[in-house]
Amino acid sequence: MLRKLCKNGLVFTRGLDTSSTQFVATSSQLLFKRNRSSNPQSTVADDTKLKTDQGDKEKPHSAKVLYDGECNICVHEIRVLRVIAKEKPVDFVDINTPDFTSEAFRGVTYEMAMKEMHVIGADGRVHVQGDAIREMYRSCGLGWLATATQLPGVKEVCDKMYIKFAEYRLEKALDRCDSGTSCSVKLTHLRDKLRPHQE
Repeated sequence: MLRKLCKNGLVFTRGLDTSSTQFVATSSQLLFKRNRSSNPQSTVADDTKLKTDQGDKEKPHSAKVLYDGECNICVHEIRVLRVIAKEKPVDFVDINTPDFTSEAFRGVTYEMAMKEMHVIGADGRVHVQGDAIREMYRSCGLGWLATATQLPGVKEVCDKMYIKFAEYRLEKALDRCDSGTSCSVKLTHLRDKLRPHQE
């Protein structure tokens, strides 16, 4: 008959093979339980670390790309970016929908979004014009393209080209509204504001 004393676990065993895995496992479990009860602070720290590690795995806030769903060029580009972005934390928001309000999107109004592109970064910052396009590319996983358009000399040209395009796009949208081809309620109100003397 064998007799063994486990000092920390205070466990006595008789007639057991101390080399067996069952005995080792049982002794280890009891030893762990006693250590936890003698030092409860260590378990709190372990639990806190576990919660922190789990929190780090949570997805960050999504970037929000605001676009005109009545703009064919815009819709085509967004369709391509949706495929590229896949599961990346980015939302594409059609500013023509009733759900789009300035209160929900950092004070960006429909008129502001129609005049120039706006992208709300994951950190909550609002980017406009060329910077908005670069933020959109970064959010979709095209950081290399954003960096390329930010090179000295290239940035100035790209930003000027975008401003010209934004002005042209807005005028074409208002023209469509004047001709009655395609004009949402929001665009109608904007047309009445920007072209008040036209029927």
